[in-house]
Amino acid sequence: HGVFRLEVCHFHLPDYRPETADELRHVAEETGVELQSLLADFGDLANEETSFEDLQELRRWKKFAARAGFGRMRVIAGDVEPTSANLDRAIGGLRSLAELPGPRIAIENWKRLLPDAQRVNRVLDALDGSVGLCLDFGNWESPLKERELPKIARRAETSHAKARWNGDEFDAADYDRMLGILTDAQFRGPAVIVDGSSDEDPWPRIDRLLDRLSL
Repeated sequence: HGVFRLEVCHFHLPDYRPETADELRHVAEETGVELQSLLADFGDLANEETSFEDLQELRRWKKFAARAGFGRMRVIAGDVEPTSANLDRAIGGLRSLAELPGPRIAIENWKRLLPDAQRVNRVLDALDGSVGLCLDFGNWESPLKERELPKIARRAETSHAKARWNGDEFDAADYDRMLGILTDAQFRGPAVIVDGSSDEDPWPRIDRLLDRLSL
């Protein structure tokens, strides 16, 4: 299929034992596939009740990601209301995580803490370049995303190029608008195809998006 980069969700993996990391690294090296990002789809660094325990678990996954050879680890900044206190708590947790050895930490325009560009920029500004950004096409709804994504697109290092599907067809006009935002921002990072369908064989859908990206 011509894909030589891969992002892996933490729930795709059985555990974060060193042996699992070593096996994953070996397979990636043997096949010539770059392990671009480990997506930690859990935790809430902004939540006063859970942030400490979640940070400890994210530390363990970052150690795993470093051993496996991932270049980045994307984490959830928070899934609580974007109050000043919650934003500051998330910034502190992200700073602590970024200071550990291992892959570069990144956040995403996702969940309740980051509902718009203002909050995303506040977090990134406070972290002064120590944390990156993955821009996701599908996490904010229209017309919000058309208005807000251009305000953060220049900061994006990677992108989740999600399409809106209706059965076997995707919204090409919406997809092209999102690609246009990246183009206008002079984005040069990788665009990651995310297929969230339950199809037994996702490759026909992935191939169609690969074709669209190459236009």
